[in-house]
Amino acid sequence: MSRAQGSAYEQQVADWLVRQNLQIVERNYHCRGGEIDIIALDGKQLCFIEIRARNTHRAALESVDHRKQQKTILAASIYLAGNPKLAKHVSRFDVIAVDTATKKPLWIKAAYTL
Repeated sequence: MSRAQGSAYEQQVADWLVRQNLQIVERNYHCRGGEIDIIALDGKQLCFIEIRARNTHRAALESVDHRKQQKTILAASIYLAGNPKLAKHVSRFDVIAVDTATKKPLWIKAAYTL
């Protein structure tokens, strides 16, 4: 998948999350520890969201392996250290799998934990 296609899926998901009443705090956060596609508030919970687009939801979900989870957790820790006001929120790690055939997102809330 090209970078442009990936960006298009990320934009589609960001727009969809806003329609689900989430408040986008940051997109494409990069640090030395890794990157986070979307950081958003879902009510009082701070969500670190990984977006994966593959030919099936299952393939997308399986691509968020233990190594990727650990990198996201490290990036989230660095983000929270630099944003103490947001660190007061309960955090969770979500995965949104996009089936490239149907373009439909599958949102797994609290897909993994620390």
